[in-house]
Amino acid sequence: MSLYTVTFDQTAQPEDLNQIVNVLEQPPGGVESGGWYLNGNGAASSYIGTWIATLSRYSTPVHASVSVSIGPAGSLGSPIVGNTTKNGFNVYAQFSAASLNGYEGGTYTVQF
Repeated sequence: MSLYTVTFDQTAQPEDLNQIVNVLEQPPGGVESGGWYLNGNGAASSYIGTWIATLSRYSTPVHASVSVSIGPAGSLGSPIVGNTTKNGFNVYAQFSAASLNGYEGGTYTVQF
């Protein structure tokens, strides 16, 4: 779904309102994507994570996935997706050894 800018000096059209509704409440088959990043230090076998808030507030995702394009570095393992709810999901990773500068990041895709 591509979004367009609504001009403020024009009468609001039904399509304008549908655009807002479809962002806040994704229709079945809708997709949302964005970026994520983890950065920090940790002991061996410890975890680092972050919460990714989705734009949709009323639709529960069917699937959330992440891809890595930055890192991983500092003995940080592959990212794991968990705790998927209608408000977002967690991305976390485990340190395989102690590290003072573990980081990785990339893109996420959520399917509704």
